[in-house]
Amino acid sequence: MAKTNDVRSLLKAHDQASRAVEGAAGGGGDLPLGTYQCVVEEPSKSTMIHQDKDNAVRARVLLKVVACADEDYVGRSQSKSWNLISAEGDLDETGVSYFKKDMKTMGVEIEGIGDADETMPGIIGAVVEISVQESKGDATRSDGTPYVNVYINNLITPASQAAGRTKKTAPKKSTAGRGAKY
Repeated sequence: MAKTNDVRSLLKAHDQASRAVEGAAGGGGDLPLGTYQCVVEEPSKSTMIHQDKDNAVRARVLLKVVACADEDYVGRSQSKSWNLISAEGDLDETGVSYFKKDMKTMGVEIEGIGDADETMPGIIGAVVEISVQESKGDATRSDGTPYVNVYINNLITPASQAAGRTKKTAPKKSTAGRGAKY
């Protein structure tokens, strides 16, 4: 698939097929393995929906740590992305499935990916609990370290409520019974 500047047309072309993809039942990065509370932000180096150098279309957010067991990690960021359309131009059903599940967890339910560029801003400012876990399997990075997955576990503060928070206000502690200690 050739790189295109019209990502929205690609999303629209796969909108109907993406509607049939179910949200997943269950994402690497710089944070160590563990559980964190993060605020959802726009990525600093790209748009939220974009076509990467490999021609695949991905959705991406930045997760900035606001609370965790080790305060040294507060303020650090973790990228989270979802594959939506492969480099060949095909719908990535697995990626769309995780995207739908995570968007719903962050407070925005979507049917298809056609308007994802318009709906994704609805999660900016939400505070979520994430976990960083080692990827299962044998795949490793070029330096030999294993890949990690970033999972969005639950919504702590919806974006609509978080909009009024100041940066100095701490997020609510999770009461989801997951045993996280902050």
